[in-house]
Amino acid sequence: MFTRGNSNEVGKAIEAALSLAEARGDQVYQIHLMVGLSIFRTRIGDFQGALTAAQRSIPVAEASGTPGVIATAESVVGVAYHLAGDQIGALRHCERGLAIAEAAGAAHVGFFGYDHEVRALIALARCYWLTGFPDRAADFAKRVINLATERDHPVNLCMTLIFAATVFIWRGDFEEADQHVRRLLAHAARHSLGPYHTQGMALSGALAVARGNPAEGIAILKRSLEVLRVQKHHALTPALYLALAEGFLKAGHFDEAAATVDAGLALSEDFGEKLNVSELLRVRAEILLQATPPDPAAAERAFHLSLQQAREQSALGFELRSAMGLARHWYTRGELAMATDLLEGVHRRFVEGSQTKDLVCARELLARFAQ
Repeated sequence: MFTRGNSNEVGKAIEAALSLAEARGDQVYQIHLMVGLSIFRTRIGDFQGALTAAQRSIPVAEASGTPGVIATAESVVGVAYHLAGDQIGALRHCERGLAIAEAAGAAHVGFFGYDHEVRALIALARCYWLTGFPDRAADFAKRVINLATERDHPVNLCMTLIFAATVFIWRGDFEEADQHVRRLLAHAARHSLGPYHTQGMALSGALAVARGNPAEGIAILKRSLEVLRVQKHHALTPALYLALAEGFLKAGHFDEAAATVDAGLALSEDFGEKLNVSELLRVRAEILLQATPPDPAAAERAFHLSLQQAREQSALGFELRSAMGLARHWYTRGELAMATDLLEGVHRRFVEGSQTKDLVCARELLARFAQ
């Protein structure tokens, strides 16, 4: 699972072992296997299945009466909520799990090859960016990188570097993201962790797109997505389709961009994943505005759907991006009051992160609207 990818046989073996543990009433073994099943389903892109498996672990963990086990189950549920697209649920369970462990002085627990304190912390870092706390997100990302480095477990450090890099890409801290991606690639290669190396390559492609090098990013992302498909490793696949669509958009390849958005949305639906839907819809709106001929009415509908999706998962970071796109569109149509009201209403809800890329862009747009 860690070196080659995720086969159907792995999932069948976990489920068979779980049935045996349940028949024997072995609570500890059940927890290990429920956690393992949730992780496996996350890796293959079954995000709702991962959440269901994680939720099954809570009553068994509570029955065990062991704080470290209960904390682990809470953290696993929190991570599953985050990846499925419920950021408030993710915050609640991850914070609860960490608090239980701290209050009891419980040692960190490793189930199924993962350090679940590390998993909870990196999920929190991403949740904080999504819910509008970009500086807190960066602090947590750096904290968990230091923790994973100190504990020196190859798989956990790779996982941490992957998801920490996404926080810094979201913030627009491209140099820092690049450092973590390079470290990830070297570390995964040294330990022969093929799927993690492929995800590192994919992130280097996403970073190239974000930095304004779409041709380079498109080539890397297309190769990486094919390898990840073969490896059945889909934890990041919807996000990588988003990056690929943005690459095609920046390169002016509107048909390819639209097809990639459609494929990404279809995958998100198949996977039971809502996290990236708002951003995919935002990119669809931008494509509709820039294509020849443009379709402003359809673009506006896509922006509204994007805003709705962001609000439903309390993803203020994504809501700001969609608000900027729609406000910019309204401004070009002469709807200055509507544009200003929308963007100001979202922008004022941020209490930190004023120097991050998106918030700087929002202030510049508002200044232009005020002229």
